[in-house]
Amino acid sequence: MAEENKGFKKLFSGEGSKKLKTIICIVLFAIIVIIFISAMIPKKETVKTSNVDNTSPSLKYCHELEGKLENVLLSVKGIGKVKVFVMVSESPTYTYLDETNSSTSQGQSTSQVTIYETKNGSATSPVLVREELPEILGVLVVATGAKDLKMQTTLTNVIANVLSISISKVEVLEGKG
Repeated sequence: MAEENKGFKKLFSGEGSKKLKTIICIVLFAIIVIIFISAMIPKKETVKTSNVDNTSPSLKYCHELEGKLENVLLSVKGIGKVKVFVMVSESPTYTYLDETNSSTSQGQSTSQVTIYETKNGSATSPVLVREELPEILGVLVVATGAKDLKMQTTLTNVIANVLSISISKVEVLEGKG
């Protein structure tokens, strides 16, 4: 043990000790800088997705409409690959079958609303009377075959007619091949 202590004393005293001390300081400084930088860099968090469907009704409606339009447009000769984006004003509105009973007693009026439900196995759901779809604000179509004006016009007219919207709400662009 005494010999090891003498070795350390020799190492830190004398001519080479200044260089060694400088190297140790640089290494310690580099370690501190690396720790500091790694603490400053935001970590990527992985978000666990569950099977619970938390998509809004308007997004569901848009995705369904986009998928249907893509399938129809793929059958058009010369269109190639196609992507469709639909923008709507709001979510669909649903009206359910209900009955309202109002009564007035001693100057106070009360209302009771009863919503009718159907039973399918063990699940119950309200009886849907009417579904009002949202207004379509615009449609973007990106197709590899939309190179010329004739194809772009054809696609614009098809989309406008299928959705019963103005052609000014439809934009067709050429996609990457």
